[in-house]
Amino acid sequence: MAHHSEEFLITDPEAQPGVVSKVEAGVRPLQLLEPYSADHDVHCAFCPQRQLHKHGYLALLPDGRRALCGNVCAEEYFDKQTVNSLDRKRDQLAGIRLKRRQAEAIIGNAADLLPMIDADIAPNEWEAEAAMEALGHHIPKAVREQIKASDVQGVAHLGQSCRAFGDARGGIACIIGKADGVTAGEAEKLMEKRVAIVERIKHGTHYLHEAVAFFQPDNLQRFRLWLLANQNLHSIRGVHVTKKHMTITVQEGTDWMGDPRTSRYQLDLPDIEAPDLAQIMATLGW
Repeated sequence: MAHHSEEFLITDPEAQPGVVSKVEAGVRPLQLLEPYSADHDVHCAFCPQRQLHKHGYLALLPDGRRALCGNVCAEEYFDKQTVNSLDRKRDQLAGIRLKRRQAEAIIGNAADLLPMIDADIAPNEWEAEAAMEALGHHIPKAVREQIKASDVQGVAHLGQSCRAFGDARGGIACIIGKADGVTAGEAEKLMEKRVAIVERIKHGTHYLHEAVAFFQPDNLQRFRLWLLANQNLHSIRGVHVTKKHMTITVQEGTDWMGDPRTSRYQLDLPDIEAPDLAQIMATLGW
């Protein structure tokens, strides 16, 4: 994720290198270096009362050390213009930090999911889609609905395409590219896009689980028997299943003598796996 600036707002000034917590009486700082916005109260190193504050400045000492300097002491040792300039820089860095945190909250760990989609999930989706569409082409939708009522599993998406994870990948890449430095309104739109991406992921996961269930060997045999037992509902006249292929014989009409005219189609059976939705969501960090 690109950052607006190479500079970061100092939030733990006491942890900065070479910083001392107190200076000897009479020691004056030479220069104000960087503003800070501490995430806890810190003590000014210069004033006798060691004033507690959160917004201050790192001050350079004559011996090269640095000390914490509150606003009152900073204005005592330096001119108002210098102090104001550093205050504006603090505000600018605070704004950058806020936008960076906002971008990180929007993106989460989404970038970690992209390699998983590319290497594992998308290839499974493509292979499953090719097989589900090809087979569904020969089985009318009304017949598919009747098959759902049988003991054949995984027919919910038979004949349907699915590019859900392809869509989700594009959406994730879009969010990663746009999240840095967005306005409040843009952030809201990206959060809505996140919701749509999650829905696509859920759909794609369900599709792949259905496909895996459908192409199990015992389920394909149940599917074969159902088709052969209900030939009055469709034009498939034969089904032969091996480990790698399914061959179906489809009646495409009759010849001039009235005998059935058939064609054979060989379909490659996919070797696919379905992703774990819980693992995907944990990876996303959404």
